[in-house]
Order: sequence, then C-alpha cells, then structure tokens
Amino acid sequence: RYGAAKVVAFDIDPRNNECLRRNFLEEIKRGRVVVIAKGVWSDEREVEVKLYRNSNLNTAMMPDRPETTEQPRVARLPVTSIDRVVEELGLERVDFLKMDVEGAEVEALRGARKTLQRWRPRLSVATENLADDIDRIPGTVKGIVPEYRFRPGPCRRVRRFMIRPEVVYGWVE
Repeated sequence: RYGAAKVVAFDIDPRNNECLRRNFLEEIKRGRVVVIAKGVWSDEREVEVKLYRNSNLNTAMMPDRPETTEQPRVARLPVTSIDRVVEELGLERVDFLKMDVEGAEVEALRGARKTLQRWRPRLSVATENLADDIDRIPGTVKGIVPEYRFRPGPCRRVRRFMIRPEVVYGWVE
C-alpha cells in the first residue's frame, strides 16, 4: 500500500504463516508478498523454539528467553538466512529490514551479512528480547558494516530505575 515493490515475510510459527497467507492472499497471488515459512538465522538448519498457545506472546521464541509461567511446547523448526532467501528470490535490492525474532536477532543479522554489505538497508530491530540486545545488535551490524549509525526507538520500563529501548533504528548516510 505504501510503495513497497515486494515484501518478504519470514515466520517460524506455522499459525502465523497461515494468518499471513490468508491476510495477504491477493498480494501473494500478484507476487508483491512472499511468505517464507521459516525463521531467520545465520544459516539453514532446525532450531529449538518454545511455542506458546495462550499467553500475551502467542508466538514462538528462542529457548533462552524467559517470559511467562505458561509451559510451552518445545519444537524443532526450520530456519534460513536472509542472504540465502535474497539470492533464491533473485531480489534486485533490499531497502529495509524489520526484525523482531524473539531472541534470534543477532543470529539473523549474521545471516544477512551480504545483504547488509551490498544494499545497506535501513533497519528496525527489536532490542527487548535479551538483556544485552541493545549492545549486541548494533555491535553485530557495525562489525559487518562499520558505517551504520543507530538511534534507540521507543523505550519501556523494565524494572525500577531501568528503562530500555524496545527497538533500535539503523541506517547508513
């Protein structure tokens, strides 16, 4: 609707993929939306994830991210790299990467090395998942493309006297 020629949506949770397919049926038919039924990682493999059915998360997340008292179902699900999908789809350019992958952001960014180096897309990456995300995410990207600049997005109170950004925005001038 806002001018993107193509949107590639990755999701490791089969329930979310079904929703994406239903909600974007026409866009998928026209080739403007591509749904990748895998999570993002640094390479192609299966990873262990926690699947929640009845929580504020209603999602899949990495095993080392604690969040609720609900006992999730643990499953091994497929992941792939952004670089691999960019190559497989023959994308001519990548302008923007939005990422909230529940604790797998650093691995996913490592799997986007060529994409970051070649196109230097604008970034919006969740930093709320692991305690050190606000340092590791920009550090990972700058280790790939040192010219990236970052600024924090909206913040939330984590606990008394601790406020942390929920997202970080990155760009190259």
